Amino acid sequence: MKVEKYTVVVEPGIVVNPEQLKRQVEGGAVMGISIALHEEVNFNQSAITTANWSSYPIATMADVPEIKIVMLHRPEVGGYGQGSEAANALAASAIASAVFDATGKPMRKMPLRPANVMEMLKA
Repeated sequence: MKVEKYTVVVEPGIVVNPEQLKRQVEGGAVMGISIALHEEVNFNQSAITTANWSSYPIATMADVPEIKIVMLHRPEVGGYGQGSEAANALAASAIASAVFDATGKPMRKMPLRPANVMEMLKA
């Protein structure tokens, strides 16, 4: 499974440094996509069995989609917010919803690797 395009809308209130906010949201989006599609800590009943970081699956540059960041600068809110961490949490639900829209089947196990998706499609 691959995400080809990803759009994030950020409404932090007053945007002080748009370029830095864009970089942070992009990083958060990539991290969220990696979590949704690749990352998994394995464990048994007594311990974590994922042995090291070198074998831990994460997104590579080839996995990074075209990312569009939309920033809503709203000085009338009167506050300085942020939006970078929110991008991490949004990816999994957005991708799972896209799979649901395409298949009619809810995706209830992460990461959305092909084997996991096939298992859920059979259910």
